[in-house]
Amino acid sequence: MRLPVPDLTWTHESGVRVVQPGVQLLYKAKDVRPRDERDFGAVLPHLSDAAKRWLSEALARVHPGHTWLDVMHRAER
Repeated sequence: MRLPVPDLTWTHESGVRVVQPGVQLLYKAKDVRPRDERDFGAVLPHLSDAAKRWLSEALARVHPGHTWLDVMHRAER
């Protein structure tokens, strides 16, 4: 997966540079724990359309058939 470096992180209002939430979710998708499910549910509604698209494409490529893909597709309707 590729993502331009400026799109990989953002700067929190505190000045701390952090990884984009969609990128964090992609890493969490490998071995999903209950807290990862909670994070996914909490973060998904706040992602931009572009971030949702990127996450959906990344999940489909890296983890085809992942349950989060179904959730994302249902949320689009």
